Amino acid sequence: MRKVIEGCILESDVDNIRWNNSIPIKINIHSWRLSNNRLPTRINLDAQGIDLHSVRCPICDEDMETPSTHVY
Repeated sequence: MRKVIEGCILESDVDNIRWNNSIPIKINIHSWRLSNNRLPTRINLDAQGIDLHSVRCPICDEDMETPSTHVY
């Protein structure tokens, strides 16, 4: 499944991700949000003024939770 997604998304232009009908809409939306830094990570929530206990990743607790470093 990963190879299908990579073939459809990663080789295409960012604007084409939204309109790719060969993969589920939720993956299209997630990819668009990731490419535009719109995922609700702790660092993004903190930047919007939402009070959080910590911006560190709750899984590894070693680094700030950002889309570029913590997308699994």
